[in-house]
Formats: sequence, C-alpha cells, structure tokens
Amino acid sequence: VQLRITAANRGIVEVSLDGGDMASLRVGQYIQVQASPYPVPCVNRISNGVDWSKDINELLKFNQNFANKQQLLQDVVQTR
Repeated sequence: VQLRITAANRGIVEVSLDGGDMASLRVGQYIQVQASPYPVPCVNRISNGVDWSKDINELLKFNQNFANKQQLLQDVVQTR
C-alpha cells in the first residue's frame, strides 16, 4: 500500500512510525507499507468472545469521554 501526498495537499505531512522520529513528506512523496518477511507471531486468548484489545482499551480508558474525571481517578486508584 502506498500513501502518496497529492498536489491538492495544503501543507507538509508529518509521519512517525513505531514511536520513532518524525519525518516530513511533501507533495509527490509517499510511504509504502508492506508485510514483513519476518512476521511476529501473536497469541490471542479466546474466552467468552472477549478480545484482548477490548481489555487494553478499557484499562487505558481509550475511546471514552472525560466528562466524569473524578470517576476515572477513582478507577485508577482502585486498580493499584
């Protein structure tokens, strides 16, 4: 898969891969994403249809609003 910066783009695009240093892409430049010839094996537990990524999202409070910050703080204190 190639992600190319088109002439219609209004500015420079910044890219960071795996937490590395930021790189800038200008019009006409691209990054190419492909499968590694050395894939990392992954293990996924299957338990009542619960996915490990759901567990991580709940633990880290991803995709949740912060309307009730006090409740979030209490949850953190209780897990310690």
